[in-house]
Amino acid sequence: MHELYDADILVELYDFFLNAPVAYQILDDEGVVLLANDAALRLAGCPGEPRRLVGGELDSIDPGASAPGGWLAELRAGRSVVDFPSRVRSLDGSDSDVLVFANATRTDGEAAATRCVMVPADDRFATQRTLPSRAAEPLLDAMTESERARLAELLEDAFDNAPVGLHIVGPDGLVKRANRLELANLGYADRPQDYLGHHIAEFHAEQAVIDEMLESLVSGRPLVHYPATLKRSDGERQSVVIYSTPRFDDGDFVNTRCFTLPQARPAPRPAAFGWPHNDAAVETAGANPLTSALQRMAGRRQAESSLGFLAEASKALAPRRDRQAGVQQVCELAVPFLADWCAVEIDGSKGGDFLAIARGFGLTGSDALIRQYVDGGAEPAAVADRLAIAFETGEAAGRLLLVRGKHREGFGPADVALAEELGRRLEAALWHGQPVTADPVSG
Repeated sequence: MHELYDADILVELYDFFLNAPVAYQILDDEGVVLLANDAALRLAGCPGEPRRLVGGELDSIDPGASAPGGWLAELRAGRSVVDFPSRVRSLDGSDSDVLVFANATRTDGEAAATRCVMVPADDRFATQRTLPSRAAEPLLDAMTESERARLAELLEDAFDNAPVGLHIVGPDGLVKRANRLELANLGYADRPQDYLGHHIAEFHAEQAVIDEMLESLVSGRPLVHYPATLKRSDGERQSVVIYSTPRFDDGDFVNTRCFTLPQARPAPRPAAFGWPHNDAAVETAGANPLTSALQRMAGRRQAESSLGFLAEASKALAPRRDRQAGVQQVCELAVPFLADWCAVEIDGSKGGDFLAIARGFGLTGSDALIRQYVDGGAEPAAVADRLAIAFETGEAAGRLLLVRGKHREGFGPADVALAEELGRRLEAALWHGQPVTADPVSG
């Protein structure tokens, strides 16, 4: 094993590389891929099949890289490669526009080793579902001592000399490790001790942003092109975008895998409130106290989001507004905040027409079929969970119906409580109110 590493550090670096939120590849001086992480394999169209990419030339998936004006040609000519547009053709024939960040170790003026980070160019602001992490330990156990030593050298270089800023934050919020570019960008190249071992919040200009980032990571959700403003050591502000995934061990938050990229163009701020996530509000059995504390903090943030949602619903149901239009707006607010399909029915509309209905993306089947599923019928292919909240209007019975698709978690205790409160607000707004059965939405 590499003399600079003990087993724990090697596992940490291998996990960081394998499960990084962006594609990362290491090339030799001939452009042959020496190492590629899981995101790079997905981008290349061969997830879980590293041998289809590693050992081959990068031109097989990025044919324009070595051409005149391509990013690899620019790099070999001694020019920097930052936010460089390129196009990857995956092994299945599909194309993806990417932005490349790359640098190289140079020997006698020639590029001897190249490090390449790629991020999607066409969905830079999209959210991303959590992908399963690969455990580093079994992969290391299957290697020979010489293979682990070589891997340690590659990983050390890939982290310390990466073409973008990298850092690892532990469960206590302290920066465990940062690479050279991260330290240089923030003005700590000559005094890393003023960055390493300090709480990451010290270096963020907006407390609400770091709180929201921590909430997402502790809840198991990655950060994808997340805009933030960092504070340099000289007091100047630096606009960046952050890509990060969390690492867990038996339910305990272990560390982050953070990539800090320059913000080359304006990026929208995330929505004012997001979906509620029940797992962050419930302590994991056997979790250490710090993980539990972080989860409770994330739960408070989610409670604030839920209150914001309810406030908007109350505005929609204001007394002077048209009742049916207000109920329709409530359904549209609930999709996708609380569900992927939402409907409200009143008395005789059950089994016939809906008073209001809203549908998100990804669900198949008619509205009537989905309602049959809510009432105990067969499960449509894309549906994962259902919820029905009954309420009274003083003259007739009503129901709030909610359905989630398979791309989301099922309804948890926090979701049920939120839906019940929404049902109470519908009941209060519709109790002996103006007629609400005219012009129903057909199911």
